[in-house]
Amino acid sequence: MSKLIPVSIRRGKEVEVIEIPLEDVLFQFIENGIIKFQTSYGVFSHLSSLEEFDRYLSGEGFRKVERGYLVQTEKIQRYDGDLGRVFFEGGISAPVSRAHHKDLVAFLREGSEAPAYKLNLKPSKA
Repeated sequence: MSKLIPVSIRRGKEVEVIEIPLEDVLFQFIENGIIKFQTSYGVFSHLSSLEEFDRYLSGEGFRKVERGYLVQTEKIQRYDGDLGRVFFEGGISAPVSRAHHKDLVAFLREGSEAPAYKLNLKPSKA
């Protein structure tokens, strides 16, 4: 079985993310700074925006928590609403916007099987 490559297809403002088999790629090229894949059935763009990766990874446990940030939810060790940050192993953290606070808290409360999630749920008022 051939390796699959996630690519995007743009139709105006609509973006669809699909996978194409690597064996179908005839050649690659760069156009306007974006890697493109030429196949016998069309030209496809490499994923080049967080929105595209969000669509591709949403079913794989990744979640948008801030403009410019997708986090792997099963790797979250702690969420601090006062700081507006999720924490991972080794003290590594990522910001969480106020806009994503409620959704993240609901997800962590519902989806977390591990009681190890330590939630400080008050969003910062800054």
